[in-house]
Amino acid sequence: QLEFARFESRYYIFLIAAMILLMMELLIPDRKNKWLKIEKLFR
Repeated sequence: QLEFARFESRYYIFLIAAMILLMMELLIPDRKNKWLKIEKLFR
């Protein structure tokens, strides 16, 4: 059960980090152009 709790804490940290990135995306419109360039590189 300890191992599951550790995994859950990692999952929450990842979720919080994703939410922060999303907030930054909404607050800073200039970053959207950079993300589009990154998407083009992967495609």
